Amino acid sequence: QPRFDIRHRLLERRFGRGLTNLNRIIMVGTGFSHLVAEIVEKTMEPFFSGINLVVTTPGDIGHVETAINPDRDLVVMVSWSGTTSDMIDFAVMLLRQNILMVGITEKPFSDMALVVRKSAGVIPVLSGEEVTVAPLKSAMCMLLTLDIFCLYMCRAVSGKTDAIAGLVKEMRTLPELLDTMLTDESVPAFCRKVTQNMQTTVLHYIVDAFHDV
Repeated sequence: QPRFDIRHRLLERRFGRGLTNLNRIIMVGTGFSHLVAEIVEKTMEPFFSGINLVVTTPGDIGHVETAINPDRDLVVMVSWSGTTSDMIDFAVMLLRQNILMVGITEKPFSDMALVVRKSAGVIPVLSGEEVTVAPLKSAMCMLLTLDIFCLYMCRAVSGKTDAIAGLVKEMRTLPELLDTMLTDESVPAFCRKVTQNMQTTVLHYIVDAFHDV
């Protein structure tokens, strides 16, 4: 089962045993972290009953004291670098309002993480540094960490141990699947073809043959 080094007892003191008083999990991020949170919201929402998953940015919340209920809402601060000024300022504001936060970041000693650490704790994504401009491994690690944290919360709230164990078991096959993909010679050939054919496009989608849209 998923386990994280966060202050679970603090969560239970705030939201009750089994987190029965928890109403919303609010995922806050900017840039690609916000996009990752939106993906997780869509994939994880069916596993929660009675708890709403919400995705927002620091700028979308005008007045924290009225928009977020400290006794009913948990905020998840999603930032790979933990150095975005809006995220740091928002974390400080939440701490002042005694709103519980969990941070998900690659930089557990960043300015944002140091603030969030004073609340419910920080979860490192362990992606390492990027060697490209575009987020590649960091995006995957952020996505998986946030997914697994949602499963952790789902288990804490609903106790759906068997269902969650099945999902986690499926996740354990990901390294093998990624290794197979990376050694498949048709993958780089496909990437070269797409790059050549789509280099002048502003936006395009790649839909695989194994999933319904």
